[in-house]
Amino acid sequence: MAYKKLHLNNVYDRKILSPQVYLMKETRQFRVYKHKFSSPLHTAHGVWAEKESILLRKQSENGQVSFGEISLTPFFYSYEINDVLPIVRSWVSGEDFFNNELVDSAMGSLECDLWKNEIGIVNRNPVLIAEISNFNSTPSVISKSFKKKIGIRRVEEEIVEVKRFLENLSPDSKLRLDANESLSMKELLTWNESFKDESQIQFIEQPFPRDKLEELFLVQEKIDIPLALDESLVWKNDLSYFEQQNWTGFFVLKPYLLSDWKETIRFLKENSNRSVVSTSFESPFGYECVCRCASYSGVDAGLDRNLFRNSSIEFPNHHQNPLRPFSVTSSMLDRLWANL
Repeated sequence: MAYKKLHLNNVYDRKILSPQVYLMKETRQFRVYKHKFSSPLHTAHGVWAEKESILLRKQSENGQVSFGEISLTPFFYSYEINDVLPIVRSWVSGEDFFNNELVDSAMGSLECDLWKNEIGIVNRNPVLIAEISNFNSTPSVISKSFKKKIGIRRVEEEIVEVKRFLENLSPDSKLRLDANESLSMKELLTWNESFKDESQIQFIEQPFPRDKLEELFLVQEKIDIPLALDESLVWKNDLSYFEQQNWTGFFVLKPYLLSDWKETIRFLKENSNRSVVSTSFESPFGYECVCRCASYSGVDAGLDRNLFRNSSIEFPNHHQNPLRPFSVTSSMLDRLWANL
């Protein structure tokens, strides 16, 4: 299969020149999409510099268009694009897939109600965005929620940085600390001791490895700062488990890394005051669906899109704070698809 690289404003797009389209009762298409971030993202897992996805488009007999995205996300999954392409080609030719962890989320996105009935729901509540702040940065005046990655440098150095950041934070703003599974118990207790009386720390996200659920449940009862789960939700892939086990902290939900969109939306509606909808750095197609999903949450979303600010295929509406779900319509996305 032939590929072409397009150099667009320092963003690399890779697309299939002649994607197969089979005329059935519905039309199915896919694209392979790859682009570099405007600047590398440093996390405790490592440095992330580009994103690769497989984009799906389906048009039903009645003309309804929907999109899905297979979000190839390092540090969450180990599979690569060549593991998924045979399945996608079979889907384009008319085969359907169920209970396949490689494609379940993308297929669920195609079928979810968020692509339907766009007229009349464009005034759904706006979505406030938590801004990602780099090391030694200062808070902007636009956002009221901020997120910093921790577990990258020495704990003592990061604590000094967070204290400095808080000094410049407006009284009505919140800061989230994302450890990406990197902390030891001792380090978490050090963070807690340093900020246990600081009400502007909203939560510490995923302090321990994703499979250390027993330790996470136990420690949340012993510390003052709320905790949030992220990687553990993807690893367990069963949101009802955390309801049954009475997790008292926050949930960071990445819809394209969870298998069941209907279950994700149900969970959001029932836990809206503790659920943060977050991005796995999707293309504009997947991002719009995540934005619509975030409108069910009552917590500022983790949908900062600054890593794509130099891309020529971005929608300005996706770079506003607050976001307006449904302001980027399916027809707008369809025009973008035609030009990829």
